[in-house]
Amino acid sequence: MPTALIIGAGIALLALVLWGARTPARKPRQPQPAALPPDQTSAIWREWEVAPGIRGYAWEVPQPRAIVLLQHGYADYALRFVSEYHQLIPRLCDAGISVYAFDLWGHGYSAGQRGVLDVRQAVADHMAARQLLHKHPQPLFLIGHSLGGLITAASLLTDHTGVAGVIMMSPALPHRFPAPLRGIVNLLARIAPHRAIPLPGAPEAGLSRDTDYIARATADPLIYHAQVPLLVAASALAVAADLDTRYHTWHTTTLIQHGDADSWAAPQASTRLAELIGARAQCTLHIYPDGRHNLLCDHDQARVYADIHTWLEERISSAS
Repeated sequence: MPTALIIGAGIALLALVLWGARTPARKPRQPQPAALPPDQTSAIWREWEVAPGIRGYAWEVPQPRAIVLLQHGYADYALRFVSEYHQLIPRLCDAGISVYAFDLWGHGYSAGQRGVLDVRQAVADHMAARQLLHKHPQPLFLIGHSLGGLITAASLLTDHTGVAGVIMMSPALPHRFPAPLRGIVNLLARIAPHRAIPLPGAPEAGLSRDTDYIARATADPLIYHAQVPLLVAASALAVAADLDTRYHTWHTTTLIQHGDADSWAAPQASTRLAELIGARAQCTLHIYPDGRHNLLCDHDQARVYADIHTWLEERISSAS
């Protein structure tokens, strides 16, 4: 990217942020969550303490064959993988797999300003959650969706110990931004970390082709509906830039799933990741034609889950 263009973009962003600082930030539509989540009838969970302020959940089955740590994406929360996302958590439990998950800071039933988190701290929380699961003798698999994919990848490449496999669903792996532009975004995040990025968001149609699902998600008061704050953007770019220097250390067997019509996270980034880790990580890549960002809430959800189930069964069997 030409230097003049970088400087011009940076000045424009700075002007927008400083101008926006004169007016109140756009408020999320949902209030702070209740102290405790509602009872779940389709899958019984217990509270799982990961870190202060973080709401964690454990869906434990008798004599589990494997353990899964599931990380939701930006603006989302863990309990939606019970009622939405093709009921992924109950299905995993029915397959004899215990599932653990937590709501990111500022998301779901965790503490914090709605939608505001430092992705670097989210990686640290993910690693703390993994440490709690080391006591289990069963193989541990990591599943990360969207921004949860970026968090999961960073956690894995910080320490791959004890991880039997990784599933990346529509991972949000930001393209390598030039260092000067990252510096400008970091500066803006320091000036106004909670200020929303003054750019239009992706259309909701990029999440799913199921209009009923879109309506439910739009009406859900616990989903963050406002624009992405600068702190989230700056910290995500920093984590992604660091990952780029460490992909050569990725040796853990991996499944990557992405829809080629995803407008929320670039499918090209998943293809690039598969090429980088390749045979070294026994990487399997599935690209779903016309698939959208939330693959397990899209028209091909049964096929997407079948690919997850088959991949897990093969690795659980080989680990036993």
